[in-house]
Amino acid sequence: MTVSLGITAIMTALSDLSITGLTFCDTSEIPEGADPFRVPMLFPVPDRFISDFVYTRDSFDGLAHVNYNINLRLCYAPIASGRGIFDVYPSMVAMVELILETLITNDTLSTAVDIQVAGVPVFGKVFDVHPNIPYHGAEIMLSVMEFVN
Repeated sequence: MTVSLGITAIMTALSDLSITGLTFCDTSEIPEGADPFRVPMLFPVPDRFISDFVYTRDSFDGLAHVNYNINLRLCYAPIASGRGIFDVYPSMVAMVELILETLITNDTLSTAVDIQVAGVPVFGKVFDVHPNIPYHGAEIMLSVMEFVN
């Protein structure tokens, strides 16, 4: 039995989405650290990019499906980069809203059987790849279901 997943194709489709002012980094472009001059930046969460992976056999003749989550992190702006700690917060909320609207309404993510926004488990302070550099941002979780055989 050969199983072919679409994780790479999904990330390619995501990186092709156009959101004005946002830099999207796919799996080959995860930053060593978010560049304050290149933010806002959306990238796979390095230590839990794929989570909750479940393989389910649907029949005895090899039909099956997998469910998993793709976790993305938005580094919007370094904390305290404005006049006050929360100076950029309203524009960050607007950016997260735009990202969610784009993900929900875009049908080019058809490389998977079903992909949906599963939630925003973190909203506020996030860290870039180095856990000592705080950013205003969010984490966005996408739920994916693919048929495999």
